[in-house]
Amino acid sequence: MDWIFEHLQERFYNDPSLRAYRGRLVAVKGNEAPGGISREEAVFGFASESSEAPDGYQDDFDVMVTTDVLAEGMNLQQCRNIINYDLPWNPIPP
Repeated sequence: MDWIFEHLQERFYNDPSLRAYRGRLVAVKGNEAPGGISREEAVFGFASESSEAPDGYQDDFDVMVTTDVLAEGMNLQQCRNIINYDLPWNPIPP
């Protein structure tokens, strides 16, 4: 997750066609997101309508990278696309 997040940050910064996403990327790992944002604030900022965010939250993030911490119990129906990048339990080929 860390590598994907860092790679996207770099691409958003360096690729002129992706500059609109600068500052619109958030990651969630455990209970916190980089930059001191809580998991709850990240979800509210990503999908404010479907996560039933309190008044004052807007969709501040367009892209969210997360571990399986948000795999269950989160209503992310507002998302347009979800990409599941999952590594095998044993990365050594049989």
